[in-house]
Amino acid sequence: MNVVPSVNAGVHDPRCIVKSMIIVFVMAFAARFALVLLLPDFDVPIRGEMERVAISWASTGQLANPYSTPTGPTAHVSPLYPVLLGSIYKLFGTGAGGHLAQAVFACVISAARCAMLLLLAFLFGLGLRTGLIAGVFGMFYITAFNTELRGSWEAPLAGLFLMVLTLLAMRFSNAPVFGLRTAVAYGVFCGVGVLLSPTLAPPMAAFLAGTVPMGKRDWKRFAAWLSVLLGGAFLILVPWLVRNQLVMGSPVLRSNFGLELSLAYNEHARAGAFDSDITDTHPILNPAISRHVAQVGELSFNRERETQAWTWIRHHPAATFRLFSEHVLYFWFPPARNALLKVALGIITVTSIGGFLQLRSRNRHASFLIVLIWMSFPLIYYVTYWSSRYRYPIEWTLVLCSAALADSIWQRIAPVRR
Repeated sequence: MNVVPSVNAGVHDPRCIVKSMIIVFVMAFAARFALVLLLPDFDVPIRGEMERVAISWASTGQLANPYSTPTGPTAHVSPLYPVLLGSIYKLFGTGAGGHLAQAVFACVISAARCAMLLLLAFLFGLGLRTGLIAGVFGMFYITAFNTELRGSWEAPLAGLFLMVLTLLAMRFSNAPVFGLRTAVAYGVFCGVGVLLSPTLAPPMAAFLAGTVPMGKRDWKRFAAWLSVLLGGAFLILVPWLVRNQLVMGSPVLRSNFGLELSLAYNEHARAGAFDSDITDTHPILNPAISRHVAQVGELSFNRERETQAWTWIRHHPAATFRLFSEHVLYFWFPPARNALLKVALGIITVTSIGGFLQLRSRNRHASFLIVLIWMSFPLIYYVTYWSSRYRYPIEWTLVLCSAALADSIWQRIAPVRR
């Protein structure tokens, strides 16, 4: 008789789950913060648009000036994260102290992602062992170093937000309640998510589309529920839309699509964000272009760039198709200068597919939510160029599914070893 207790023996004990999550969180934070201290770069000038807007918020209370010279109010980035980051700068300054506090914040968010993997594995019916495999692997799985450890972009927080959104969707799918309270709560949650990152809107829309079959028994109640939810989300967005109408001339969520499209499709474009030289074309690197943005306005500048991009696309269909195909390929099989790292990242994608099949056999609702994320979230990034931080918000789905496959293989090997 096997007297060794199974890792999954306490899987139904909430205390066991909580203790495991705390341990994983502490270890993941310690590992990340150690890397921050070992590889400091706090004296490097801030260059990202997000950080520039956060500095503007900290110093003037305005979301403005994302580029190399002052350009005025901006909607280049969504408002929530630069306000959070700007608040950190207000407390700790914009020098080394502020950068360190910013890194601590990023490490906390990234470590929380590792801990949340255990809870997701439990609620998905994969077991504590799968969660531990995912959590431990997540400690060392750092694919976007500056994004995850430096906190210069919202991707880690967006990833954590998407995990919570998936948990809520899982709970709702198990016991759908089309009541006023759930509609208001989910509506507010979705509105805040869009203010954090509009790239979360496609998964939200996909999740809502998934509720349609649940509401077929009472269409009137479902329609009222959905209307209240969407209305609540819209009310959260209204202040940001009104602000942009007043100071920029249009109620946009974000204004930078034209710029990004022109960087992704031109005669010098490459699939990766940093594979081609954008020194002469990006306003954050070229002061002359930044001054042009200030002169014509951010929205007009982006309309110019969008027109320029679509003109190039129409005249170069073959090159456009090649670039688009590379964007899709790179999203799922990221490029890397190190051949071993490139192979490892490809293996994660392949094993996540096998793990997804394991998840599907155990929990069809959970697997349905994962496939909705995989289908909806990357759509905008298939159009624009590749960057490791773009995929970061859904990296946890790959880690969790890969862990499910690893656990399945272990369960087959363990009896043989015994």
